[in-house]
Amino acid sequence: DPCKSATATISSTNVSLSVTAASTDDSRPRSNTMRMGSHKEALAASTGAADEVIWYQPPGLDWSLDPVVSESPVPASVSNDIDDIIARVVARKGEPLNVVVMSNGGFGGIHQKLLDALKA
Repeated sequence: DPCKSATATISSTNVSLSVTAASTDDSRPRSNTMRMGSHKEALAASTGAADEVIWYQPPGLDWSLDPVVSESPVPASVSNDIDDIIARVVARKGEPLNVVVMSNGGFGGIHQKLLDALKA
């Protein structure tokens, strides 16, 4: 199944962090609509229920996620490195934290990598 999700709850919920991308691996966005930016105008608003969002900018995405970050209704940032995203989430370990990973592909294996890092 190419659609995967992972949720890690460290303790009671106060903070939610959404990690979002459209990629099956680190080289290309999975969907043509994401690759072409067909929905980029709606992306910022789509994460409005989160407390914070980290967007993944894969190398094959031909447009910048920076405007999505600047239009975000919640604190948001962009990273082009999955290990950086994992390190940023793990640095928050010990805080009340819910993590939601949204992707239409494998997203560089972040689902299991993140769960393993949070359990360590």
